[in-house]
Amino acid sequence: MILEALKNLYPNASEKVLIAVKEDLEKLRGKQVSTVELVDWMDKLVVAHTINEALKIEDDSKPTCVGNESSFVYVEDSDEIND
Repeated sequence: MILEALKNLYPNASEKVLIAVKEDLEKLRGKQVSTVELVDWMDKLVVAHTINEALKIEDDSKPTCVGNESSFVYVEDSDEIND
C-alpha cells in the first residue's frame, strides 16, 4: 500500500528508490511528525536515493577505492612542506 502511494507521488523514481524510501518511512512509525515535515523529508529522501542510485554509491561510510588508493588518502604537497 505504501509502495503504491509512493509510485503515484513519484512516478519517475525507480522501484529501488521507492523501496528504500518505504523502508525509511517505516522507521518513523509511532513518531510524531507533521504532514508538512513528512512530505518535505520524503522529497529530500527521494532525491537523495535517486542521486545515490545514479552515482551507484553503495555505502557512503566506506571510502571509495581507485586502484590501490582510498578516497581518504591524504597526500602532502611537497611545496607546502618547504614553505
